[in-house]
Amino acid sequence: MRLDKTMPFVVAKVEHFIACEIAQVTGARKSLNGLWAIGHWQLIGEEKFNKLKLYPESVIYGYSSITELMKTEEWFIEDQDLIPFESHIYGKIYDLSIACETTIVSGFNSTCLGEEKMFDSKMTDQANIGALCTMAMAVMSGLTTKELSWKGSGEMTCYIFSPQQVIALGMDMHTHIETNIKRFEELRLQVLACKTIEEVNAITW
Repeated sequence: MRLDKTMPFVVAKVEHFIACEIAQVTGARKSLNGLWAIGHWQLIGEEKFNKLKLYPESVIYGYSSITELMKTEEWFIEDQDLIPFESHIYGKIYDLSIACETTIVSGFNSTCLGEEKMFDSKMTDQANIGALCTMAMAVMSGLTTKELSWKGSGEMTCYIFSPQQVIALGMDMHTHIETNIKRFEELRLQVLACKTIEEVNAITW
């Protein structure tokens, strides 16, 4: 099957790896310098490309370098049956892990202030809320009188939270993270139990 270079990627059998063109590797540059290995893309340079054992059934067989390969006007895609079934399994698990991580850091709802409000949950937000919870417990124990402040998603300035509100916020964040991690683990087990590519493809986040 012939593919135009504007297609997002092409795959080809290269020994036990799956070589792939990543359309946007660095900025707008297109290059076939990725490998599908252990369920994720990894970029490679000329040196590693030169060490690959290329076989006639591979679409990149006969090319001496990535640079030479990039000069071609057409790309090819091999029969999907050439891709080891394990690659589909690990690829799906990797995709699910990315979806899980994306969901976790995309924010969560909390009713800590009495009404439902969205709060940010990037890694720095998680660390800051965790630190606030520690401080809230110190305030409740009488160890400090420090004021506690935080803000909702999209709000420009922080405002005062009570220790109880901070603890409730931390608990809602923990529930958000735990719920998505459990969902990922359940889907991962479903993927590992799959016997066909169709079953793997049917599982989505």
